[in-house]
Formats: sequence, C-alpha cells, structure tokens
Amino acid sequence: MSELKRSTIRNEVIERPTEAVRFAVAHHEPPANTTNKLASICHVNMSLATGGLERLLVDFSRLHDTERFQLQFVALSDLGVPAEEIRQYGSTVTSMKFGRIGKWTLLKRLRRYFREARPDIVHTHNTYAH
Repeated sequence: MSELKRSTIRNEVIERPTEAVRFAVAHHEPPANTTNKLASICHVNMSLATGGLERLLVDFSRLHDTERFQLQFVALSDLGVPAEEIRQYGSTVTSMKFGRIGKWTLLKRLRRYFREARPDIVHTHNTYAH
C-alpha cells in the first residue's frame, strides 16, 4: 500500500477506515468531570444520500461504542438510504435542507442546532461541510 493511502496515528499504522474508527474509540478518554455522561459526537456531511463517504458514516453508526458515545449526524442537504440505516442503529439524523435555503439560513440553522444539541465533538466530512 502506498504511503499516501496509509495514515499513522500515534506511530501505529491504520490500514482501513474501520480500523481508524476502532483505534479512535479505544484511545478516547472522557473528561474527568463527565465520566458518567456519554460523549456526544456530531458528524456533519454534505448529504446522507448514496456514496462512499455515506457508507463510512453508516459504519461509524454501526460500530461505535454505545456505552461511551452518542452519535448525531447532520446532512447539509439530502437524506437517503444511508440516513435510514444510521437511524436503525440508534443515531439521530437531521437534514438542514440546504438545496432549498440560502447559505445564511443554513448557518443560522446550524448554529441553532449546535446550541440545542450541544455536541462535545463536531466532526466535519468533505469540503463543503468544512
């Protein structure tokens, strides 16, 4: 495997995305003052319709440690089959419906969502979500 396709975390080589997820989960230490609270992680993606990245997000929902983490997924635009699969694994899915609103309205909706949901970690995927 070429060096460009491999990622190194703490000097350990991760070969596949699911290994990276398992590694991150295994090495996460909750803050000392919230050990009885699940860490809330919000994944933000352009869409949750069909695609390779969307399949990875389904895997995140399926494979995460439900005793330590609560996952939320936000699609800036469309929902599809992957969104339904994520819901079946017990995670919340929200669409901001970006295709029907402007950028300023999208930003206001995201701000309102984050204030209400109060995730501990926000993980953005793909270029537009950054």
